[in-house]
Amino acid sequence: MANKLSLEEQLASLYVATFGRAPDAEGLEYWMLKIESGEMTIEEVAQSFFDQPEAKQTFPSNSSLDTFIFSVYNNVLDRDPDKAGLDYWKGELSSGNISKSEYILAIVNAAQEHPEDAKVLQDKCDIGLLFAYSDMSDIQAAHDVIEAYQVTHDKDRILSIIDRGYNRDDESIVVRNCENIIKNNSAQAYILHEEELSGTHIVEEIDLSGIAYDDMSDIVIS
Repeated sequence: MANKLSLEEQLASLYVATFGRAPDAEGLEYWMLKIESGEMTIEEVAQSFFDQPEAKQTFPSNSSLDTFIFSVYNNVLDRDPDKAGLDYWKGELSSGNISKSEYILAIVNAAQEHPEDAKVLQDKCDIGLLFAYSDMSDIQAAHDVIEAYQVTHDKDRILSIIDRGYNRDDESIVVRNCENIIKNNSAQAYILHEEELSGTHIVEEIDLSGIAYDDMSDIVIS
C-alpha cells in the first residue's frame, strides 16, 4: 500500500498514533535529520519510539493488548475498532506476526484508504506540523491541541489557537484555550438539569463555539 503522506506528515502521524500528541519542534527536527541522512528509515523510527521513556510511560509493560489497540485507533482515527478489527490485530500482535510499531504504521497506512479516516489523520498531521513549525515544544500543549481537535473536529479553530500562541510567543495560551475546549467536552456545552416532573431530563444547550481564554485569562471571542 503506497503511503500518501509526505515525510513530515508520516513523522507527525507517528507522534499522534504513538503518543497521542503533536510532534514537538526539537523532536520532529531530530527524526527528520535521521531519515534524510539515510541513517534511519520511517520503520526504524517507529520502532525507536518504543524505546523512548514516553512510550514506556504511555504503554506500561502490564497494559493489555486491548488497551494498546484501542489507544492507537482512537489516536489516529478518533474511533474504536470493531470486533473483527480488534480480534484480527490482537491475534497478529499476540502471535508475534507483527510488532507494535508495525501495527501503528499499518493503521496509519490503512487510514489513508478511507476518506473519513484520511481526513481525520490529515487534520491531525496539519495541526501537529503547525505546532512543531511554530517552534513549540511544551508537551502538555502538544497533547492538548490533538485532544481539542478530537473534541471539536474543527481543524481551523485549533490552528488559529496555535497561531495565537506563536504570535504572542506564549505556549500557555495554547494550553489555556485548548483546555477550555476540552473542559467543556465539545464546541458546545450541554447542561443537564434534573427535573422532578415525571423524572424527565431536560438538556439546555449553550453555544461556546467561539469562546476561548486569551493570555489575560479573560473570555474573548476567537
